[in-house]
Amino acid sequence: MKPYPVYADHCILCFNCMRWCPENAISADLTAIHERVLERAESYQEEPLSEMFAG
Repeated sequence: MKPYPVYADHCILCFNCMRWCPENAISADLTAIHERVLERAESYQEEPLSEMFAG
């Protein structure tokens, strides 16, 4: 953190850096990813619906 965090070359796009940043200094627009996840969940029509995919 001197002065900024350095991200390793092996980032797996888990977005935990955004979630755990105490200053909320890391952000990303995840709208497209969220919409795609909802589309896929709907196409599989899983029962019961996971709360994770509830609109």
